[in-house]
Amino acid sequence: MRKFLCAAVVTLVAYSLAGAENYFGRVTSIEDRTVTFKGFKKGEFKKGAGGMEYKIKLAKDATILKGGEFDKEEKKFTGGDKLSVNEAATYVKDAKEGRGRGAIIVTKGEGADERITSIRFTKGKGGKGGKGKKNPDTE
Repeated sequence: MRKFLCAAVVTLVAYSLAGAENYFGRVTSIEDRTVTFKGFKKGEFKKGAGGMEYKIKLAKDATILKGGEFDKEEKKFTGGDKLSVNEAATYVKDAKEGRGRGAIIVTKGEGADERITSIRFTKGKGGKGGKGKKNPDTE
């Protein structure tokens, strides 16, 4: 019985992790709780490729954050300012040259049932040309 319970717990944890997908890219619009972004799934980045365009609906309990600090020890972001859907839509619209805003997007589900559970807009460390240059997204 104990082996069965352990196997059931491991299966449930693996299923819940497999159902979550991470995307990295640029959010170009948020309209009617549908987020349009161009990017890559975690582990599929190819230098020089533009990424695919995705349109995924927000979950009812979706969290939208702007900024925050990256904890190198924990290897995750912490903090940040919470935004409403309308504030996030305005933030994306205000990006220079219609480029959108860089973000990490977490979803759950698959196919037509896929929903965004979390968006974290990142600041970046400078524009083209490397360190020390101004980033047009943060001005």
